[in-house]
Amino acid sequence: MYEIGDRVKWYDYYADGDIVRDAGFGLIINLKEYPLSMTGIGDGFVLYEVLTDGGSLETFEHFQLQAALPCT
Repeated sequence: MYEIGDRVKWYDYYADGDIVRDAGFGLIINLKEYPLSMTGIGDGFVLYEVLTDGGSLETFEHFQLQAALPCT
C-alpha cells in the first residue's frame, strides 16, 4: 500500500487492461479506502489521488501504480 507523499509511476490502461495508453510520474496526495461490504468484513480497495507531473489530478487503483525509486 502506498502512502500520501509517495512518488509513483502511474500507468493508464485501455479498457481491456492489457495495453498501456499513457504513463508518467506523480505524487500521491490523497487516498480513499472502500470496504467490500458494509459490515467491514474482508478486504476492501483503495483509490489513490495522484498529482501528475503535468499538473493534473488523476485517480488510480493500486495495480496502476509502481513506486518510483530515487536516482542515486
